[in-house]
Amino acid sequence: MAAVTLALCLLLGAAISVAADGKPGDLRSVLAPPPAADYVEASPRPDTLDGSFDAKGYADFVSAVNGDDASSLEGLLTGYGFSRGYGLTWNQRATRYYMEEFVFEFRLATGARFWLGDEKDGTSTMKEYRGELVGGTTIPGAWTGRVSTDGPYGAYRVGFIKGNDYYVISVDSTTTDVTDVALKQAQAQYDFAPGSTTPPGIISSTIKGNRNLTAVAWVVGGMITIILVGTVVSLVILARHRRPAMTITQATYSDVPMSATRSPDGAYWWDGMTWRPVVPPRSPY
Repeated sequence: MAAVTLALCLLLGAAISVAADGKPGDLRSVLAPPPAADYVEASPRPDTLDGSFDAKGYADFVSAVNGDDASSLEGLLTGYGFSRGYGLTWNQRATRYYMEEFVFEFRLATGARFWLGDEKDGTSTMKEYRGELVGGTTIPGAWTGRVSTDGPYGAYRVGFIKGNDYYVISVDSTTTDVTDVALKQAQAQYDFAPGSTTPPGIISSTIKGNRNLTAVAWVVGGMITIILVGTVVSLVILARHRRPAMTITQATYSDVPMSATRSPDGAYWWDGMTWRPVVPPRSPY
């Protein structure tokens, strides 16, 4: 058994060593642009996901948004074979809409399906869940939902899988029903996204002159991922029942005058004497 394991590791190492030509690009490139030119990209903060993130980074983000410990999400993502992620966040100046686009890349599509299931089930069981978005979406296998702590509005979300990637689109508003905005942006993202992405350390199928080695690398990588998922399945099942409580403590835009001068990134406004941070309307994850 030890000899077989060593052989598999050596084979995978050899395959990965020739993967330089297949180095994956930045995941930012797979996220769709916002629907209008007046959306301003936000600056990264503990409760604002803008840029690359790993499993711990996402867990820390959810902890900051919810005001609770979401560290168990790191173990879930790792167990599902999560390799990397990227987030883009924008504020629209005219409407104060808060838009988020996140992509989660997994080594295998099965990991993406597990994560979609957790996201869908976790959202639908939150006390802030207000139901599916009216009209739904034609994106295959997608889920939709509205999450709100107070009032009739909140975050309008759509999650779906394409290849080995999971995407979630969220549009937050405290004043307007933005169902149509969220559904259209989700469709735009689905159309924009590639059929799949190549996780770091996995050979691209386009490498020339070594197709057999490429196929073996995918098989071995898949076997290792399956074994990893199998060994943590009991932990995953337990963690699903220990999803962090969904609470929120943040303020809204209500104290920011419509005529206020904003900083270029939309994160601060001028009150006549000093720059003050803009706290966007947030709904829990």
